[in-house]
Amino acid sequence: MQETKNMVKKKFDTKAVVMCSLFSALVCVGAFIKVPLPPVPFTMQWFFVAMAGLVLGSNLGFTSVAVYLVLGLIGLPVFTQGGGISYIFKPTFGYLVGFAVAAFVIGKLSENKEKSFKNYFIANMIGLVFVYTLGFIHLYFVSTVIAGKTVALFNLLKGAVIIFIPTDTLSAILSAKVASRLPKIN
Repeated sequence: MQETKNMVKKKFDTKAVVMCSLFSALVCVGAFIKVPLPPVPFTMQWFFVAMAGLVLGSNLGFTSVAVYLVLGLIGLPVFTQGGGISYIFKPTFGYLVGFAVAAFVIGKLSENKEKSFKNYFIANMIGLVFVYTLGFIHLYFVSTVIAGKTVALFNLLKGAVIIFIPTDTLSAILSAKVASRLPKIN
């Protein structure tokens, strides 16, 4: 009996590693898939972050995005502007940290809910609030404290958050639609 339990656990661990690796790779690739919609082109990265949370759940979703962050911070050019530890001083790094938090939140909100487009979409939009909040705080800090610029708060909010709401909402809709038709991994 114990041997069967160990075999099941090993199979699950292998499956978890493979799925986390797959979603880490998808988040990496998603950063470079650009969709040219007006007024601002967007990437498929947010779509894959949301999918990680919805399909893998909170812990594995977070892990897959955290692996992506670690890969970029150790120097692999997986971020849109390269990689390396100095990337933490880039204005957009906070959004990347927000992705990891969002994957966890989306997973947590969807884990014990009925698998439906509505539940998944709501989880995605709440996760997006975390992305925007962490991203904006980091952007404001880098712009004002590190770069020493005087920045009009509303103008920064408009250019760094508001303009992306339509396309990010579209990605949230698409990922909720796709994930509601897929089996959960967690």
